[in-house]
Amino acid sequence: MDNYLVEKIVKFYRVCLFGSNESDVYKAAADRAYRDLCRTIKFKDKDDKDKNNECRNSVNELIVEKIKNLSDANQGAYDKFHFELCEKIIEEYRKRGVAELTYGQAQKWVNMTMKYLCVLSEGNFTGKFEWLGRFYPYLHVPIDSIILDKIEEARFPNINLDKNLSWSKIDKYEFYLEIQENLRKSLTAMSPMDWEFEVWG
Repeated sequence: MDNYLVEKIVKFYRVCLFGSNESDVYKAAADRAYRDLCRTIKFKDKDDKDKNNECRNSVNELIVEKIKNLSDANQGAYDKFHFELCEKIIEEYRKRGVAELTYGQAQKWVNMTMKYLCVLSEGNFTGKFEWLGRFYPYLHVPIDSIILDKIEEARFPNINLDKNLSWSKIDKYEFYLEIQENLRKSLTAMSPMDWEFEVWG
């Protein structure tokens, strides 16, 4: 297959995933990430689409702003950033009276945004994605039903999960972070995101 055709196929996949306008890759990633969790949100008023969309757009802007202001590339700083951003997402939905989000839902939004930025960079952490290369080793694995199954299949020595665990109902950040920390301990030969991309492939 020649390079021209490969390029067109990649562009087609990008349009399918992120829409035709990629001028703002951050917004494209956050928008797509929302679609991965929105089916689990129990809206207080499903018919108030304007209010719900306004809240979604506000959170997308918040996620993009916080990502663009990432500074310290180390695990402790990234974990702190992640916790604080999840808290802000949950609070935004609560204060607007749209829904009661869980940490499970908030982490999916943040983690999938970061994963989609990796996809948009095509793993080439140079130029506008240089910052992402510095943070890549510290990114959290997006927790969802498929990843929970993969963790169970891998029989990691440090991780024991309830078979009935629903990612969207995780309501304690400490529990969520314990999964991430145990994944890091269990994966000695690769980064957590390398493992995540591998098991999804």
